[in-house]
Amino acid sequence: MLSRADGELAIRGRADRVVSPRHRFEHGPQRGLQPGHVGPGEHAADRLFRPFEEDVRNLHLRGAGPPEELIAHAGRVCYRSASRGDAGAFIRARLRDGHESIIEHAAATFELSGISRACSHQLVRHRLASYSQESQRYTVMDAPEWVVPEAIAGDPEASRIWEEFATQVQEAYRGLRERGVRKEDARFVLPNATATRLVVTMNFRELLHFFRVRITPDAQWEIRNVAVEMLQLIAPHSPAIFGALLEELRARYPTFFAAA
Repeated sequence: MLSRADGELAIRGRADRVVSPRHRFEHGPQRGLQPGHVGPGEHAADRLFRPFEEDVRNLHLRGAGPPEELIAHAGRVCYRSASRGDAGAFIRARLRDGHESIIEHAAATFELSGISRACSHQLVRHRLASYSQESQRYTVMDAPEWVVPEAIAGDPEASRIWEEFATQVQEAYRGLRERGVRKEDARFVLPNATATRLVVTMNFRELLHFFRVRITPDAQWEIRNVAVEMLQLIAPHSPAIFGALLEELRARYPTFFAAA
């Protein structure tokens, strides 16, 4: 499952603008000096700021602002274009042009729980992301939760085999711990079916890539289900980037979204 606490997911977008003080000269006019000339009371370093009427530099901090505003601002810096019209239309035009690098400035953070280690191993292969995962080295796993595939759960004989194995795993883990084996070593008996929890942060460009490769018939069913839920969570927060992809994938693979 995906955690929907704190407004469903954390969005990194544009925060308040931080404005540096104007660089003033102690004496003399602010304009009219010849290149290379340092006026009375003026430091040479101040010459760096002379072309500007005001020295105003924007610092975009991690916060809860609209991510599309930050992305549109980054794109307009590239083209030295004034802010006009809505950000979504500007972003869609840039994406049609293939200019996807600007959407790397925004990111989303998801908390995933109840997925298997088999799924998380696939997830962390997407390296342009940050992960913080529940540690089997430091947590006690003597009563773990399992993720059981439908192919096993739906077959009585396969389910019986699984239950026997799961019982043996728990007994083996507890037995090792009772003999003084450290958690970091006892965990070696735990299978890929062990449920885990992790926090994932990806920038929007990596998220697009993740959705494109994981919401397909070739993707493993569990990570595909996770990707579908993540896409449905993020799309309302940035429809200009994810809205069209959501509709495209819904139309192409309706059964994937019916199960989510």
